Amino acid sequence: MKQDLGGGQPQSWKRSGPERAATLALWLHATTWCWYLTSHPDGRTWTPRPWYPHKKTPSFLDALAALRRTLWAQRITHMSSPTGEDQQITSVILDTLAYAA
Repeated sequence: MKQDLGGGQPQSWKRSGPERAATLALWLHATTWCWYLTSHPDGRTWTPRPWYPHKKTPSFLDALAALRRTLWAQRITHMSSPTGEDQQITSVILDTLAYAA
């Protein structure tokens, strides 16, 4: 969890930083899961990967990628044209970046 949410970054190692970083990371973890479970009750938001064809449940990184995709799509789609090809390209880019971030 700390590596996914930045809790292990050196900037948080001073004074009471570790306590604050751990608290924030736990809060963000819980909030991300709550958002994911209420927004995607069926749970299927990840792209099937060839190396994991029988995946049945989402991981935290899947939930975090879905949140990133949603937030970024809201910012990007209102700036781009609504053609089908543009939406398809935007969707592929968002999916790739959501897992890479």
